[in-house]
Amino acid sequence: MLIALLLPAVQAARGAAQRMQCTNHLKQLALATHNFYDVKDSTPPITDLGQSGRLNYGPVFWLYPFLEQSARYDEVMALYPNPVTTGYTAAVNTLTANADGNDVRYRAYGKKISALICPSDGNANDVPDTGAADSYVFLKNSATCSYAASAGDRIASSHPNGSTTSPYKDKFLRSFFSYQNNTEDAKKNIASVPDGLSNTIIFGERCTASSNKDTNEGATGIFKGSLRLGTSNSVTTNPKTCLTYKNGFDSSDTIKGGLGRAAHYGGPTISMFSAILPPNSPNCSAASTSSTTWTSQVQVQVSASSYHNGGVNVAYADGSVHFISDTIESETPGAPAFTAANNISHITGISPFGIWGALGSIDGGEAKSF
Repeated sequence: MLIALLLPAVQAARGAAQRMQCTNHLKQLALATHNFYDVKDSTPPITDLGQSGRLNYGPVFWLYPFLEQSARYDEVMALYPNPVTTGYTAAVNTLTANADGNDVRYRAYGKKISALICPSDGNANDVPDTGAADSYVFLKNSATCSYAASAGDRIASSHPNGSTTSPYKDKFLRSFFSYQNNTEDAKKNIASVPDGLSNTIIFGERCTASSNKDTNEGATGIFKGSLRLGTSNSVTTNPKTCLTYKNGFDSSDTIKGGLGRAAHYGGPTISMFSAILPPNSPNCSAASTSSTTWTSQVQVQVSASSYHNGGVNVAYADGSVHFISDTIESETPGAPAFTAANNISHITGISPFGIWGALGSIDGGEAKSF
């Protein structure tokens, strides 16, 4: 009887400790972002060489030197110098030559980084997945990460290949982070955030997938860390259609693995979330055809998520960390309707996704706080 009475208190204390540790990790990421800015005079970039993601480094990777991970950063850079240049196609192509994942180039991406793992995110505490990845061979042996960069209040492209019509491009992304494709242009700085640093989210929790494999989930009630592959463009046309699966995916759904399974990667599917649906909503992608193959998926709606009770931790651009409830306002009455067309054309003005979208965007003009 005594154990039964004490167990809830013990569990609550453990949960509070885990949430506090997670808060500290996000604080480290936010402070590292400021240290990066002091050195580079820009926000950390999302880099893309159009090489199936193998040299697509995201904001977290560029922060390694400021997270006491200089040795890891130097090891990667020794193999592949600054990827924001041209001429690395041949080197990138050799990454597929050692499919067992034991090549030193894969090991440079591996080795768990405790500061990037929320203790409540069990999948992130797994050893790096050494099995063959269905979509990305580079995910093998990569370090996991419980935290994702904010993509703003936009649905991002699932294939960041530099297309000028992609909302993943810098000029369409209402995100704190800059997009760079083979050049040093398109940088963002503090002036790029007119909503204010204290009103803009830069990082948040996003549950890690259980594997880098693409699978048929085979069970209902599971979506944290998983991405449901679409058979239409409905998610882009109306993101709320993804809420159909708020109680879990269907057993017949095709589920993509990989979310959070590569801390260094910059693609939105693996390493970003959108401030569109409330925290702990499902993750869905939109397809250009009726096929559920990854190549047919054109855009992704990944939600912030955690295993904390009732919400997620997020870091603001001013360095502060806040807990955002699952019930945060995510609709703006009277705002322009969100459509596939204006997702690409970069809506100016207030976010259509309430306070949540306002905190995710850098230039909505709402200056809302929470």
